Amino acid sequence: MRKNIMNYSLVVFIFISVFLFFGQIKKAQADLMVTPLRVVFEDRTRSAVVTIINVSNKTNTYRMEWKLFKMNEQGKYDELPQSDNSDFAKRARKLTEMVRFSPRQVVVAPGETQRVRLSLRRQADLEEGEYRAHLSFSKLPEIPKPSATDKKGIEFKLYMQLSFTIPVIFRNGGTTSASINKIEFISPKKDVKNKLSLKVDLEHVGNNTAFGKVLVFWTPKNRGKEQQIGLLNNVSLYPELTRRIIKIPLDVDNIDNGVLRIVYQGDGEYRGSIFDEKNFDIE
Repeated sequence: MRKNIMNYSLVVFIFISVFLFFGQIKKAQADLMVTPLRVVFEDRTRSAVVTIINVSNKTNTYRMEWKLFKMNEQGKYDELPQSDNSDFAKRARKLTEMVRFSPRQVVVAPGETQRVRLSLRRQADLEEGEYRAHLSFSKLPEIPKPSATDKKGIEFKLYMQLSFTIPVIFRNGGTTSASINKIEFISPKKDVKNKLSLKVDLEHVGNNTAFGKVLVFWTPKNRGKEQQIGLLNNVSLYPELTRRIIKIPLDVDNIDNGVLRIVYQGDGEYRGSIFDEKNFDIE
């Protein structure tokens, strides 16, 4: 009986620890800011700088390393296994060979910044298209030293090593295009302030990333004036995708008859360009 109680207590403790762990993710990530949020090498660009900003009230240690991710249709990242020998995986590993960064670990005081320098050493005879890996910034956990007052016996401790990543891209020629295929309204829910959302199906063609924002405009029938009712920034269509499904929160709780205009507008290096624009009649 006593053993069962101990096992039950351990399970409860683990559950609470994991709950607190995920509850701290947002706060811990907010302690660190990185700019810019993506790095692109193309044409004659051979160097770049990423700045780490410690916005917490503690001195933190950050470690940088490469991560290899592949995006799925829902926009989530899946880490590539070491056994993956696809063309995409080979290109990702090639990027980590061509781009060097320094330093690899830094200690940053509260409110201070640290610059991380990236340099590209382009290799010969590269195939056309895009090479991409992700640079990870991890805040190392503070692990307290054991003291004489620590209790003996079974103890479970959870140390968090939270991180986020930015894409690092090298383009060796190549093309990219994107189109808006179809849309679908998502009914409002109580936890989304009773507002509609719009699901948009984007199609990608080419061997380079498309990057920009998707804007939603609405013109009610017989009332004339168009208004913007939705916006989603930082929408990437990576070369490994032929399609991506995005969800855009709208500023309205219902849609009457009229015309919905969707625009996928380039940003960053594509600023000023339009990937696609389509009108949808709503009846």
